[in-house]
Amino acid sequence: MNNIKPQSLLIQLDFVRLPLWRQGGHDAVLQRLEQARHWLSVSELERLSAGPMPWVAQQQLASRVLLRAILASRTGLSPQALQFSYGDKGKPALLNHPGLQFNLSHSGHWLVLASCDSDHMQLGTDIERLRPKTDIDSIMRHYFAGAELAQLQALGSDDRRQAFFDLWALKESFIKATGLGLAQDLRSFGFELDKRTPMARADFPELESCLTPYGELGGTEWQSWLGRLDDEYRFALTLHKEGAGECCWQRHFSELADWLPG
Repeated sequence: MNNIKPQSLLIQLDFVRLPLWRQGGHDAVLQRLEQARHWLSVSELERLSAGPMPWVAQQQLASRVLLRAILASRTGLSPQALQFSYGDKGKPALLNHPGLQFNLSHSGHWLVLASCDSDHMQLGTDIERLRPKTDIDSIMRHYFAGAELAQLQALGSDDRRQAFFDLWALKESFIKATGLGLAQDLRSFGFELDKRTPMARADFPELESCLTPYGELGGTEWQSWLGRLDDEYRFALTLHKEGAGECCWQRHFSELADWLPG
């Protein structure tokens, strides 16, 4: 556990490894996951995918179960007792524990949940898997600010793809923090990777750098952090701290099964 200074803001990040459902062979975990289905509300159950790919519904179920299990450990409430509300653009909040800010993201076999006890903060997180077949050039032209596009175009192809997903994680974390989602023009703000401040933390070695977003809604009270779990997965966190002090960090790695009944 980190030493928490007075007036500091404690950010907790839970990284949970999920099974790759499409590969099969997870019957025991699925059985335990189904035992936790009753934690979910009727509306949550209705939103689970009923499409032709059952692994999509399994992933969605795992995400909702993990959200409830981890938040229950933070609040002292039971998983099924948690009550959620949703903003105009879908950002969730806890009705019966409004002081706890949280945000969730998952990609591939990783899920991250960021949480913090604060009444005066906006928080967003994103995790991204590097995808070698994604047409990044088309996305860059449509969704990146001019300075971001110039940064990327100056790089070789391999470095450009790495930097693209770094920027995409940062931008996703920002629009999730503002609560506007994709209603916010992704070209109205940006990040300068060449101005990031390196971070060397023995207690959080995956956290690599700190950045300040520029443009619409940007400013000194917005702060973003970028980290990597490995060469394939990177994550980002964005906060609007409204005068809060230094950030302290706790991070925890676990498996889906660690949070399931039985």
